[in-house]
Amino acid sequence: MPRRGAGPSLPPSPKTQSVRPPDESAPIPLVRRLFERVPYTTIAEIKHGGMSLAGRTEDISVGGVLVRTDSELPRLAKVTVRFTMPLSNERVELAATVRWSRTSRGGGHALGLQFTELDPEIRRVLHSYVQQP
Repeated sequence: MPRRGAGPSLPPSPKTQSVRPPDESAPIPLVRRLFERVPYTTIAEIKHGGMSLAGRTEDISVGGVLVRTDSELPRLAKVTVRFTMPLSNERVELAATVRWSRTSRGGGHALGLQFTELDPEIRRVLHSYVQQP
């Protein structure tokens, strides 16, 4: 069983909020995530246009997944991501949008993918996985 915990930070999504402290010179506090993320590693495949990228997931939430791959994709690219779901071991292919892309330490790229359409059963399984003790 993978170790559970928070993964690396994502840039703020449009729904996250930050409140500036009363002292304008003080740094802005960290933003809260819309969805809690937990570690989850499995083989993944990302399809974009006629391209197929092999990769592996690193963490997952009800809202999206972090995938490490050898190639970069543009921010806001519409993709599908295929991987094995936690708990159910069902192989799924989900629509997603690239929210961010960064060069990883040691080479390769990390892609933050936001799910755009989720079947209620997939949402339930992801929620159950994230909420495990």
